[in-house]
Amino acid sequence: MQMNPRSRPAAFAAVVLAGAAAIAACQDSFNPVCPTGTRNEGSFLATFTPLPAATDCRITSDSDGGALDASLASTPAAVNTTICSLPPPDGGTPTVYMEFNSNLPRVSTLDDGGTFVFTSSTTISGSACVCNIDVTETISGTLLPADGTDAAVTFDVDAGGFTPMRGFTATIVDAVDGGAGCHCNIPCSIQYRLDGTK
Repeated sequence: MQMNPRSRPAAFAAVVLAGAAAIAACQDSFNPVCPTGTRNEGSFLATFTPLPAATDCRITSDSDGGALDASLASTPAAVNTTICSLPPPDGGTPTVYMEFNSNLPRVSTLDDGGTFVFTSSTTISGSACVCNIDVTETISGTLLPADGTDAAVTFDVDAGGFTPMRGFTATIVDAVDGGAGCHCNIPCSIQYRLDGTK
């Protein structure tokens, strides 16, 4: 998610949420726009909770070679999120879009149990690791039904969209790697729980 201020441009914050670290836009000023041909399923406020990783990302030395032990991660502010749906093709599965603060949406199929997986990868230069950082990101989670039961959110063909939902829950994993000369304990990862509520 958001990297320590020393590491900007941050991997997840800059790439995925395009500034999740910045102050989240007010709900009143949020202008969700779903991709053409999709249906807006609602806006949600997404909050982040740090989770332990197998190998947390840390800055292990400065540019002069001095030893450090500084975390790359810090918890970003809440962000506005829009869920959009696309009807399934004949015999296929519906598509779910998740858009953060009106930025480019993530795309996934909506699978059994109302689950989704968004994946992406990018290379970030100018990090506190003093090297280029390769980030592979996975956001995996579930849309939560409005009635609070264990029933799955599905696509309702008659209604033309998803069955009613109250939000979503997900886990975000940013797997970080880099080339020679990095001043971090690469490979490493940063993990968060993501909860979206109306």
